Amino acid sequence: MLELEDKLEEGSRLLGVDEHEELHYDRAPGLVEAEHAEHDEDLEVPAAAARTEFTEDPVRVYLREAGAARLLTREKEVVIAKRIERGQGRVLKVVSRSPLVWNELLAAAEDLRGHRRSVRDLVQFDEEEITEKKLEKKTQQTLRILDRIAEHRTAAHKLAGQFSRVPKSNSARRRAARSRLARQVVETSRLVRSLDFTSTEQARLLSLIAQAGGQATRLEQEIKQIERRVRQSKGEHATEARRELRTRREEYKEIEDRTGTTPAQLHRALARVKLGEAQALQAKKELTQANLRLLLSIAKTYSPRALPLLALIHEGNIGLMLSVSKFSWRRAYKFSTYATWLILHALT
Repeated sequence: MLELEDKLEEGSRLLGVDEHEELHYDRAPGLVEAEHAEHDEDLEVPAAAARTEFTEDPVRVYLREAGAARLLTREKEVVIAKRIERGQGRVLKVVSRSPLVWNELLAAAEDLRGHRRSVRDLVQFDEEEITEKKLEKKTQQTLRILDRIAEHRTAAHKLAGQFSRVPKSNSARRRAARSRLARQVVETSRLVRSLDFTSTEQARLLSLIAQAGGQATRLEQEIKQIERRVRQSKGEHATEARRELRTRREEYKEIEDRTGTTPAQLHRALARVKLGEAQALQAKKELTQANLRLLLSIAKTYSPRALPLLALIHEGNIGLMLSVSKFSWRRAYKFSTYATWLILHALT
């Protein structure tokens, strides 16, 4: 630990960060960001330091990256924030259009009514202070949305049945039936997305879809293996293999009924989830790295007395990552303004 702190102190000297600098509580955070922007050059890494031999020490790499980072303009912040939003939107679209998720939300409605689950576990709150009155109001709002989802789910199930009964030879009727079903699915999806799930709940719903996809993949492989056994076996062995094949096919069909999609569609949906998560993660990483200089600049001016630099960086990073997850580009302020408040809150 002491060796690590020595490396941090060495890196702070390269960046001009004094870990023993006094904390100025009388300075407004709004002015802090302006000062950080004006004196941003204080964190430049000297040319001599940049020419030091290569090291893979993670702390020095972090400090070197922080010194090289440039604060983004408002326009660039918006571009990155939109990429985060698009990636998250891909994921949420898969969640919101899954009949498996619809069924889970109907079960959640019953749990809310039976007081077996709190609405805080399901959806996010804008307010930091949650009173009993606000909790009850949010519960009733959520239940109204869940009831509408139940109505649309029933209608979608009915339309899906009608579509399946239209002969494939009647292409005009099939197109019309498919169009009605698609509109119903989109409307249900909009209602689901209006719930603003907590990250824990969205992860739980995604895991259910992923589990169903994993089960479908496993059954597909088992069915292929059993089909080969049926072709190669004779007598009682062939009879046993056919019996096992029927069982696996029934399990496969059960997954289709439970998820409301074919396993092939389920695999495509999971591929879209992975793509959306990767896009959002990459954009978040870029927004975080671009504001490492801001974090260290704040630390230079606002580091509490006797706080080790390692702890300072850790706490400041928590505030920075929280600001990345909560920032909305539609609001008037810059990301760096929002991040300044949350970093200061984490440090003090």
